Amino acid sequence: MFASMMYSQFLLRGIAWLSFLLGFAELSADTAGWPRQTKASEGVLWYWQNAKTEAMILDQDGETLRKVEGLLRGNAQPTWFWGVSPTGGYLEALDAGPALARSLARSLAETPSLHLEWALHPPREGAAQGLLAWIGDFGDEMTWQLHVRESRLVLQRVGEEEIDLGEALFPAPRHLAVSLTGEQIRVQWDGGDPVVHAGNRLPVIPDEWDVVFTFGGAPASDHSWTGALEGLYVSTRSDTAAAHARDWKEQRDTRKPPPVFDILAEVSTPAAEPENDAILEYDSILMATVWTLKEGVLPGVEIGGKFLTWHWYSLDRQVYKPPPASDEVRRLALSSADLHPQLEGVQKLSDPLEADDLLLLPELYLLRSVEP
Repeated sequence: MFASMMYSQFLLRGIAWLSFLLGFAELSADTAGWPRQTKASEGVLWYWQNAKTEAMILDQDGETLRKVEGLLRGNAQPTWFWGVSPTGGYLEALDAGPALARSLARSLAETPSLHLEWALHPPREGAAQGLLAWIGDFGDEMTWQLHVRESRLVLQRVGEEEIDLGEALFPAPRHLAVSLTGEQIRVQWDGGDPVVHAGNRLPVIPDEWDVVFTFGGAPASDHSWTGALEGLYVSTRSDTAAAHARDWKEQRDTRKPPPVFDILAEVSTPAAEPENDAILEYDSILMATVWTLKEGVLPGVEIGGKFLTWHWYSLDRQVYKPPPASDEVRRLALSSADLHPQLEGVQKLSDPLEADDLLLLPELYLLRSVEP
């Protein structure tokens, strides 16, 4: 009986994982050309396709000049498609600030410019709003920011009035490009015709060694983007927006979001919290909990049956969500853990759960937990 149950679980997980891998392979093939430009001589300063893909700035001969990275800070989490959900945190664009400072300093005698791109996903529920990009110093003082507030795109440079750049509506995911010069601001949605606004709102960076560049949020800010981000791009040239918007749409059209199940469940066995020193050893930690299904439909689980969830216990080396209390009843939003590759390779805590629970119970990724 044990062997039969174990084989069935492994078979189901294998089928789900194979289906995802086939879709991911198609996704990778369709977007092998993103970004269209990667050379420093082409104006590229920094880019981040997703949390899975390495990014390199190349020299004129196509050799690696420097590696560029994005670090998830605060409560920012990777998504199932390897983007970032920055709510409660942000993505830090390492080296983007100094690279931009040097670029602006070199071009003072010419025509300074800055071109930014985002692939933006609205939240599953609620309004799409929050910071899209932020530039400040290590003291968390803002010098420049772009954000969505009350369905408007708003640009602000410290000490100056905000500029309203028009509507920012998200009936679906959208691609955004914003280009700035010393005379104008160009806003381009989904690769379409740009809307031009007069004014100079280029960032002013006094010290290239005291600058922080972030996307989706900012240090000491609670106004993170409420959805998800990917396809981030920083350059001095603005001729890539249409092609990148098209590439991203083709990529997104191949994706099949994992199904989400909303159910009511009671905690059966929570995991034990680790010592504080253990938290500091890992950037992030997943924690297991065994639940009993009380209400709702969950494939492979009958009412009264048990299942296992994984949730983010710590993020950015800080406790994010401790284990729930035994017998606690919660309303959960769940998705099959097999369809969330961002969970692979992450440190997992499961003590004192039994081995049978880890081997035989259906494994779900906990997206949301609220009081019933």
